[in-house]
Amino acid sequence: MNILTVIPWFPSPSSGYCLEGNFQYHQSKKLVERGNNVIILSIQKKGMPKYEIVDGICVYRFPAYTVPMIRYFVPQLTKLNRLIEDTCKDYNVDLLEFFSSDFLTSIPIIYVKNKIKLPTVVVVNGLPGISWFTGNRIVDSVGYLYTHTIGKKIIQSADGVRLLHSGLYKDLQMLGVQRDNIKAISQGVNTDTFSPYFDKLAVRSALNIGERDFLVLYVGRLVNPIKMKGTPFLIEAIKDLLPENKNIKLLFVGDGNGRTKNEELTLDINSNVIFTGYRYDVNRVMSAADVLVVPSLAEGCPAVVLEASACGIPVIACRVGGVPDLIEDGKTGIIVNTENVFDIKQALLTLKDNPASKMEMGKRARQRMESEFTWDKICEKLEIFYSSLLNTPTVRSRDEVLPASSLKSSKSQGNEVEAP
Repeated sequence: MNILTVIPWFPSPSSGYCLEGNFQYHQSKKLVERGNNVIILSIQKKGMPKYEIVDGICVYRFPAYTVPMIRYFVPQLTKLNRLIEDTCKDYNVDLLEFFSSDFLTSIPIIYVKNKIKLPTVVVVNGLPGISWFTGNRIVDSVGYLYTHTIGKKIIQSADGVRLLHSGLYKDLQMLGVQRDNIKAISQGVNTDTFSPYFDKLAVRSALNIGERDFLVLYVGRLVNPIKMKGTPFLIEAIKDLLPENKNIKLLFVGDGNGRTKNEELTLDINSNVIFTGYRYDVNRVMSAADVLVVPSLAEGCPAVVLEASACGIPVIACRVGGVPDLIEDGKTGIIVNTENVFDIKQALLTLKDNPASKMEMGKRARQRMESEFTWDKICEKLEIFYSSLLNTPTVRSRDEVLPASSLKSSKSQGNEVEAP
């Protein structure tokens, strides 16, 4: 299949932007490896080329305005519409996909499909104001209005809807969307990159963490308001535990405009807390931790849960978004209630006081990732879903699929690069 995906962000190794859009990068790369062609249309940030090939994925970028503080983009729709139409013609596109319904980059699905006459898919990661909240009343109110107007129209305009977790079935019913061709297909995880087989002691030594320390890990953006990611509740739980559990260490991996406020909350326990900022070796750090905690108020399909599970450590996470799909409560991790310091504290004690049980949870989590959530398994499901919309065989022969090099438009010039 020739698949065109419109998405707000996609990594650009040639310009140093490698952190955003990794989910779509790994999915696209695996689809290419399986004999498909993937063309990406994404936001062009400062320093990014207008066109490049990233590991066989053709990437075109379009201009957009950035809304400060909330990582939101307003595309120049006239240019995006023209780019979609031209790309569909130049690349003989079979299917047009928009990721995701909560971004304005998906608006063209409402009207451009009538011009290009191709099957369209919209990905739903969360519904602002219904199942996705920031903790900011104004932002969440705007999100509620968006979901009930533009977001709903985007979803209804698609020929197929991919949900990143099964809880969104109920959320769509609440929104009043009743339709066919809806499929829940989560993200995947690279079980080679994320694995338990790193030198745990070496990683801990580099972070100045002892072999017998109980290492609690948080990985993600440190946003403002800080309540959105639930970090104040995690910090409070650690504070309550430390008087009788002095070997607990809390490690924050990530950065953002809420880092300073989080650091201020930990000033009285700073000898037990480390902020590392962004790191490119998250897989190694995860493998050295005892547990990952995801205390967010809202999530879609949290990649960190998949990654930590693949690294063989249990996850404590709030019962939001796709968490119940990814964690078998009491078997591969522990699910807790949102904004609940007591629940987080008890879950941490359960794992700390029962090391054998903790290790067994991590082992089962790894096995589940290998059996159900590898990118091969996820992309196989995607191909079946896409093909049902095309009414064609699941995978065309490789002779029928143009190689990435020949897909490059004659109107564009770019360099082929590899992502790290």
